[in-house]
Amino acid sequence: MKKKGFILMIVVAAFGLLLSSCTKPKLGDIHVVDYKIRSIVPHSLRAVSCDVALDLQNNGPTMVFTDVRAELYRSGSYIGAFVSDSLAIPGRTTTNQILSGTITLDPSVPLKDVIGMARNFSPEEFVINASATVAVGKIKVNLKKIKIPLEKLTEK
Repeated sequence: MKKKGFILMIVVAAFGLLLSSCTKPKLGDIHVVDYKIRSIVPHSLRAVSCDVALDLQNNGPTMVFTDVRAELYRSGSYIGAFVSDSLAIPGRTTTNQILSGTITLDPSVPLKDVIGMARNFSPEEFVINASATVAVGKIKVNLKKIKIPLEKLTEK
């Protein structure tokens, strides 16, 4: 169960971070109302695919997120990355969307450390660098946030 919590925190924090970048009046205002893991499929000891159901409220125009990537760091060391499929969020609606992506851990991180992190997960030890391209109509904006504490992003 702690493994699911670890994965869910990374995915939701990454996407929440990117959504928080879209609060400029031009882009609208999107909120993650609720979220839950729909599936986790291990590919190896260092990679899992996951689907997270997001209940989203979009008060702005339709937005399409592409090239979504979040890098996870623990005590300044790179741990791994979350890469997501593109996601279209209809404008001025409350909707349920599925965010699909893959979490891949860096090969330099010892497996015993990975197991320890999942077993004793503590968000305050991690920071995230996230990036994405957001399209609103024909306008595209590249978003990037760096060194954001995971603890700040995982408060529900």
